Parts: sequence; C-alpha cells; structure tokens
Amino acid sequence: MKSLNLHNTHVKKIAKQIKEFSYLDTEKKLRFFHGDSNSTRSIEKEDYIWIDISHLGEVVEINKGKLYALVEPNISMDKLVASTLKFGLIPEVVMEFPGITVGGGVNGAALESSSFKFGQFNDTCLEYEIILGNGKTVKASQIENKDIFYGVSGSYGSLGLLTLIKIKLISSAKYVKTVFYPTNRWKETFELIEKQTKNETINFLEGIVFNKNSSIVITGSFTDKPRENIRTYSKASDLWFYERARKVRQQNKVYEEFIPIKNYLFRYNRGAFWMGEYAFSLLHIPNNKISRFLLNPFMNTRKLHDGLTALNIGQKYFVQD
Repeated sequence: MKSLNLHNTHVKKIAKQIKEFSYLDTEKKLRFFHGDSNSTRSIEKEDYIWIDISHLGEVVEINKGKLYALVEPNISMDKLVASTLKFGLIPEVVMEFPGITVGGGVNGAALESSSFKFGQFNDTCLEYEIILGNGKTVKASQIENKDIFYGVSGSYGSLGLLTLIKIKLISSAKYVKTVFYPTNRWKETFELIEKQTKNETINFLEGIVFNKNSSIVITGSFTDKPRENIRTYSKASDLWFYERARKVRQQNKVYEEFIPIKNYLFRYNRGAFWMGEYAFSLLHIPNNKISRFLLNPFMNTRKLHDGLTALNIGQKYFVQD
C-alpha cells in the first residue's frame, strides 16, 4: 500500500510535466505510458511526447468502517480485489478481466454482472483526483467540479488525467452460488432478465446469446456455506466458464454450482470469454482437451492480449464489447 505523501509527490511531478508541455510550441501530442494496457491501437511513439505514469498503480487507503478505497488509476482489478478481500470487501463492480485497471474502467464506462444493481463502474466512484490540460490538479465529486465528475466516464482520458479514485466497497463472501437458466426465445430471455433484476437475493446477473433460439441467463448470490458442486475456473483442467455455460445450455436444464469468489469475479479470464477459441485456428493447432491443457499458460487474458498485439491481429479483427 502506498502512502498518500508518496502519491502526492508523484502527482506533483506529473502535473509539472503536463504544465510544461502546455507551453511547448510543438505539433506533437501528449500521451501517457500506463504500463500494460488492454488497448489494441497501433501507436507510432515518435509522434508523441510521453509521460510515464506506470508507477500510479497502488492502493492508497482501504477504509473498512466507511466502506471505500482510495486507489491509483493503474491498479489492476486482480490486485485491487486481492487487497480488499483481506478486509472481507470487494468493489461494487468488478471488471471481469484481471488486467483491466480502475482508470480504464472509469474512462471506458465499464459494465459488469453486478451493474444491474450498481450501474457502470464510474457510478461506484465517489471522488476523482484529476490533472487538467493546464497542469492544474483538481478534485471532482457530486459536489465539487460536477461537470468533470459526471463527464469523465466514456471520455477516454480527454478531460484530464485521473490520478486517484475513491470507490465504494461492499461486504463479500467466500463463494458465489451460480444458477444457469437455459432459455429458448429472445422474449423469454429478456423477460427472465427483467424478472431477475427485481430479485433482491442475487448479487450478479448476466446473459449469453448463442443464437436467436438459444440463450442462457446466469445469476449469482453471495454465500459462505456452499453445498456440493464447488467449481473452479482457474486450473488447467477446468472448463472455461463459457464452455460450462454452453454445456448447460445444450443439456437444457437449470444448473447450480458454487464458485470461490475470485474464481467467479474473473471467471472469463481463461479463454477471454470465447475469444481464445480463435487462437487455435489462427495458430493451426487442434482444439481439444490435450492442446487446451498444454496451452493453458497462454490462454489467459493477459497472454492472449500480448499475442494479439505482438502479431498485430488486433488490426485485422473487429472486437465488439
């Protein structure tokens, strides 16, 4: 955990660099080096002036009494969740890829399976510290600088540089009771989703559409007392979560299982939803249990993204999230 004093020292240095850039007579644009990124954009580095903010990736405070965390923008979701779970807490909305950052979730208007209760990730944020284009550091909240506070989501960094985010936390549990409901017609799917949004006993809700006549709605509820059928999705021998959902849909029966909390939150990490399936065909490797087991170290979202950018495949495929 980083001290607030050290954080403030880093922010002052970055603000000074931004202010100096604002006085430069140059056609080059300013960009920030975040470290790892989930972006697939191709960038010519010599066209920009770069400021390194990769060190802004720590927890500054976790307040168990007031249920909030102060975090820097580059902290990844798996690192944040590991920190909050030590206090029996998690963020209200957790992006399902462990490498996604808090700043990326705010600027990118992230939505996940608890969003039916809490909204977008930015809706769970109480306050931002942000450096503007002139190098001035300001606070933004529902009271102070409201235009920035409500405008930052979906701005992709164009309003300023996020340097500190205050986010809400909720009590967690050791497991998530997950129930799969196969559906046939789109109307049935939407009616079930609408019904479940009113179900106060669930904490998570999502749906997967396989084709116009085949979908599945999945609910999740916190529990510390799992019954039988505890499943994980992190081991090489485990099914990908998408494969489990597809298998249940084919069986066309309601199915229930209990998933450890971190396994549930990052259930799509292995296989990157279903996108990992394309890696086998692109590499001309048979897609079977043996190849999936052997290639498991490369089938997580971080490694798949590294391959996507290294091979420049991201410029050939359109990924719609």
